[in-house]
Amino acid sequence: MFCQYVQKVWIILLMGFSSLSISGQNQYDIRFLTQNEPNNDSIMSVIVQIRSADTLSWELAGQNYRMYYDASNMDFVSATSLLGDQYQALKLIQNAAHIDASDTNGTLAFEEDLGFLNFTIDLLNLTEASISVPNDGTWLSTAELFFTSSRLSSSENAEACLVWARFEKTAAYATSFVDISSRVGSNKAETIEGLHYFDCLTNEIGSKTFLKARVYLQAALERGSELMEDKLRVQNYLPIEEPYGALIASKNNFHYEHFNNNWKEKTTSTVLEVSGVNAIVDWLFLELRNKENYNQVVATRSALLQRDGDVVDMDGISKVAFDVEPAFYYVCIRHRNHLGVMTNQPILLNESPDIIDFSKPSTPIYGENARKQIDDKMALWGGNADSNEYIVFQGGGVALPDTDIMFFDMLQDKNNVNQSLNFISKGYSASDVNMDGRLIYQGGNNDIDELIFYNIITHPKNMTLFTNFYKKEQIPKLDKEQ
Repeated sequence: MFCQYVQKVWIILLMGFSSLSISGQNQYDIRFLTQNEPNNDSIMSVIVQIRSADTLSWELAGQNYRMYYDASNMDFVSATSLLGDQYQALKLIQNAAHIDASDTNGTLAFEEDLGFLNFTIDLLNLTEASISVPNDGTWLSTAELFFTSSRLSSSENAEACLVWARFEKTAAYATSFVDISSRVGSNKAETIEGLHYFDCLTNEIGSKTFLKARVYLQAALERGSELMEDKLRVQNYLPIEEPYGALIASKNNFHYEHFNNNWKEKTTSTVLEVSGVNAIVDWLFLELRNKENYNQVVATRSALLQRDGDVVDMDGISKVAFDVEPAFYYVCIRHRNHLGVMTNQPILLNESPDIIDFSKPSTPIYGENARKQIDDKMALWGGNADSNEYIVFQGGGVALPDTDIMFFDMLQDKNNVNQSLNFISKGYSASDVNMDGRLIYQGGNNDIDELIFYNIITHPKNMTLFTNFYKKEQIPKLDKEQ
């Protein structure tokens, strides 16, 4: 019966839409934004938001929203318009739950218990100016829906539980479009086209913005080359899961913050098997800071670093996603045994951000001598074996020498049964400051000479060649650390 209903309604819809012309001049993005209701964890508030998907702003007229939901895990409660008295109250056209659509050859994971909502919000008077849809990356909230649900807070790998209707995704279930029109003149509206539809995923709740960046690590950068070495990957030492959460938990001098990151980023063995230019060198730790106050962190997460310096997400290719609104942010890049850097000015991050190239001398960086110059490129200072904010060869005061933790890591290696000072400790360790998979404390090709001693002796501010000179990371402390 449902299939017959689908065919009839779909024919009607096709006939109805055939008379509409898509202007192509304007396009919209649409998304769900979900949150628990205050003092009621069993109720989920779902905000419907739209924005202009091109460079033009336009006035919002009629809207006909169509969506599907997982009726086995969610129950619809109510809905309301957020557009004020210029628009009619939200009108619920259809609310159908617990439909068995498993024989429709559709694409949704919850076809055996499908829920469907269709509601409208129309402009009351087309002759008067209506609400303008933002084209600056911000979102306009149009409606709020309420569900009882446990699905949205379940496993991060759960399938989408709220899905926008559109042709390529939901045509099998009868309705295929979210219809939005713009007011184009006195008493006239024109249907426009949806460009991006953001369904609700348990690991994509909230806003999204992206970072594109390029950075070099001094320890891995090949002289005379545009590439870094990936010796840790080649020896299978790179972890599948990000290493920074463990460093924070162990309080091993690690002064970074997992600010709003309640999960551990994890890649796959397939990603770490990629060789060549896009091979993974190591994990990085990223911070976005408040554009009005760079002492306040807004978001953090871990990411992957390719041999060519590209900073990428867990698939080893894509630009890095953050669950924050598109806006201007100070961007910090940190590494477990290099000193981090921060942009000198807030940078606009959105769905299509410009690349921030930390490897170029011309890229403005906060602080003084924040990066190490190698030939015509800039890299993060290497030699920070104890993962704090200093590189220290000898002496004390601000911090213990980095050589101390290298000594104890080598001496306490479980395989160094004779406690030999010439023992070579192998594996993934911050004390392996040249990132070749081997911690050599003394002797030939040791880790100390070039990455710690030489960095200190040749530092531009160490004019007297003091061996107890130290190099400090040029990132402002957080407010709570002042």
